[in-house]
Amino acid sequence: MEFSIAYLYSGLILIGVVINLAAWRHGLSGRKAMETVLFWCLLAGVGFTGISVFICQLLFPGTSLDPSGWPFGGPFHWGSGAVWLAIGLAGIACAKWRNGFWGATILISSVVLLGNAADQIDKVFPGNNAGNVIPGPVFWFELALPIVMVLLWLGIRAGRRNRDVWLTPVERRPS
Repeated sequence: MEFSIAYLYSGLILIGVVINLAAWRHGLSGRKAMETVLFWCLLAGVGFTGISVFICQLLFPGTSLDPSGWPFGGPFHWGSGAVWLAIGLAGIACAKWRNGFWGATILISSVVLLGNAADQIDKVFPGNNAGNVIPGPVFWFELALPIVMVLLWLGIRAGRRNRDVWLTPVERRPS
């Protein structure tokens, strides 16, 4: 099994969630747990991933993590890098801002990630791929992360009726 950057960011999400849920287990509700998981999906899954794709695409020629498939120096190279930088910065900014900002970041990153996953699906069909390449961990990360984030966001929004304020791990202190 090869190392994939998707394993690194999936691990960061899990470690962050486990540490936060253990530290703030007093007074923990289901919605608060969902917000903690969503927070780490946005920070590590969207923020750190977007920044690393930007860095690898623009600063390390020849080592491209850019899912668009454009070669280094191609016609959309800088534009694609700017998109990943913007998505990464939005994910990191979710550590401080929430509410509508979280929803907008989930929407934008989900469109890009699901678009990349759809592109990989298109390349796997026999007519488009002579080598019949099977999608790897990055494909599953790009497919699962948006689905998980949208479901968590909808679950949190449905539970907002009680006006329970839950601070992000950056804003709160362990009890």
